[in-house]
Amino acid sequence: MNIFHLAVEKKRRQMMDVANLKGMSSSETVKISQELDRLINLYFLSPNITDTK
Repeated sequence: MNIFHLAVEKKRRQMMDVANLKGMSSSETVKISQELDRLINLYFLSPNITDTK
């Protein structure tokens, strides 16, 4: 697993933890979700990232 996969997984877990505590539509959950979206977009739009399993 490369560093981007780890970062995405960490952010996803953070989002789920906050969502479980504060709800899916809380401003904090939405903010973390947007950060997760940016990480995922960066991963797919970066041609130099390779998957090192």
